[in-house]
Amino acid sequence: MLEVVRQFAEEKLAETPVEATRVRDVHCDHYAGFLHEREDLLRGPAQQDALSQIGEEIDNVRAGWAWAVEQKKSGDIERMLDSLYQFYERRSWLQEGVDALAGAVQALGGTAHVMSANRG
Repeated sequence: MLEVVRQFAEEKLAETPVEATRVRDVHCDHYAGFLHEREDLLRGPAQQDALSQIGEEIDNVRAGWAWAVEQKKSGDIERMLDSLYQFYERRSWLQEGVDALAGAVQALGGTAHVMSANRG
């Protein structure tokens, strides 16, 4: 979508907060499902295809993740978590991954010691 069209749509949507919330919920749910469907693919022979698919949708994935974190949608976060982690690790986008996961931990009331959980 052209950026100017996206901005116009965003402005129009902001005029109706209830609808804006509904649209963001649907968007988040869609991308949680999108990531969840690629969980097993990221560990198999179709890994490169799955990484490419996620990479093509990364702006939407980020927006869905941000909404899930902001709204403390633990179910959507859980559905997205493994694939998002795998994507960040395999693409070596480590800092973005740490930031995204730390934001979720903080939003859900945990501590931001995300990296220590994977050591050992």
